[in-house]
Amino acid sequence: MTDTKVQTSTIEGILAFESLDSAQRAAVAHRLRLRLYPAGIKMIHPQNTGPEVYFIISGSIRICILSSCGKEVQFEDLSAGQMFGEIAAIDGGERTSDCIALSDTTIAIMSQSDFLNALDTYTGFNRYITKRLTKMLRRHMKRVIEFSTHTVRDRVRFEVLRIALSSDTQTPEGIIISQPPTHADIASRISTHREAVTRELKLLEKSGVVTWRPGIYQVHDIHALTTMT
Repeated sequence: MTDTKVQTSTIEGILAFESLDSAQRAAVAHRLRLRLYPAGIKMIHPQNTGPEVYFIISGSIRICILSSCGKEVQFEDLSAGQMFGEIAAIDGGERTSDCIALSDTTIAIMSQSDFLNALDTYTGFNRYITKRLTKMLRRHMKRVIEFSTHTVRDRVRFEVLRIALSSDTQTPEGIIISQPPTHADIASRISTHREAVTRELKLLEKSGVVTWRPGIYQVHDIHALTTMT
């Protein structure tokens, strides 16, 4: 994979750089390298000690862990405008997760030294990274509590609720999920197996809370997902 230079216009959609003015954005772009990753390739992994930071120009990636026995534990999917890899750049430690390209993905890469310098130089960039890491910590703490104290039925319901709340397509009949995860993906996110997810989604559909079948993925009752036991 060959790296190429980055134009200032290329990074205009990157959320981390939204607070920068045009001159600052140009200075940042000058320090970045552009790289294309084909779909399916593992971009970084826990044994990779490279401290670079990645900004997604186009495409999408999955943050996950692949165990020695081949089981995948998913954390989140990221798309254009988002970033990843900052934890290793901040503390110089090993990577905390695997990152896999879900589609052909174009990435702008920033070296560790340039990333740390940007944190010191640009207040808005520093604030964005701080808020991002805080949000990540809160999300993972919530997941630990769910895994430790809730049943599979609850965890499926919580995950469907998260999926629904992240969708911006609402109709009088409910929230439409345009790109639903597979049952296996949901199982990977909530530490269970695909059959359990299928069973619980069928129960939710039977109760009228969701419609979850090929071609129609819709949440009809957010309140029920929040309160049902």
